[in-house]
Amino acid sequence: MDALIYLSMDNAKTIINVLKAVQFRDLATVFATANGLKITVEDAKCIQGNAFLHAELFREYKLSKDVISFKTNINVLIDCLSIFGMTSQTSSTSLIMTYKEYGSTLDLLLEENGVVAECNIKTMEAFEVLDFDFSGSSSADKIIVKSECMREAFSELDMSSEILELTLIPPPAAQPRLRFTTYGLAGTMHFDLPRSSDQVEVFELRSAAPRVARYRLSLLRPATNRALSMATRISLRVNERGFLSMQHMINLADGQAAFVEFFCVPDEDDGEQSGDDGTLSRTAQPPDVQSTSLAGVPMSDVERQKRTQTVWDPDWSD
Repeated sequence: MDALIYLSMDNAKTIINVLKAVQFRDLATVFATANGLKITVEDAKCIQGNAFLHAELFREYKLSKDVISFKTNINVLIDCLSIFGMTSQTSSTSLIMTYKEYGSTLDLLLEENGVVAECNIKTMEAFEVLDFDFSGSSSADKIIVKSECMREAFSELDMSSEILELTLIPPPAAQPRLRFTTYGLAGTMHFDLPRSSDQVEVFELRSAAPRVARYRLSLLRPATNRALSMATRISLRVNERGFLSMQHMINLADGQAAFVEFFCVPDEDDGEQSGDDGTLSRTAQPPDVQSTSLAGVPMSDVERQKRTQTVWDPDWSD
């Protein structure tokens, strides 16, 4: 019987840092589709990190089903992939990864300079993950910027603040811009990124009124630490309920790219929206996002197509 997943690549070191970007909890859900692998990590239904590894990153990429999912310990996975160390940049670690059947171990065969290591990692059934469903939102604002300005913003803001406030100011304001605000020990601090800046590549605001959303900085730390330090471009999206999508494009050593995306729910006291008079008012907390189950159960072709789109939806467009 063919394995559910069989893949190989010439240098596993290229994906280790991508996986580390979402290493903020122990358990990760791995999804495999024809497009590639998606590794999802969640914390308290408030923050979700997704690492996307396109099928083109692998020398061989074979699946026996359209959608395959399981849970595993991401810390153990990263430790196994880096078993030969990360200090040497001149040597490569080849990888063969096999997942034979639901409930079996995830088997890794690694080789570097003639030395072979075999790892067998326990897996669990994948139950539910949060579905933030940005693809179905027609009113989401989107800004794509170069990563340098985002690193500058988070280095200048007061990280002692509990809250990060994000304000999107559209035309016809005198200076359409993205503003970050913190309220910490140093007082109120702003960082403005005007639409006219050469750091801004895309500035698409659907609403004619300013949009304000607030997020717990503690939840955003995975998105503003390791992932931000590796990224070359950042895509920010905020939908009408205040949910935030922060996607990082990461260039790999072989000239290809990987993507890491974080979804964050707004703070429970959030919901500021602009009224007809231009003032900011508060609305109720948005409802909880839905959960999507992707265990290995039979499904119709239509349902399979919908679920595949949900699993793999790195919305990156210029």
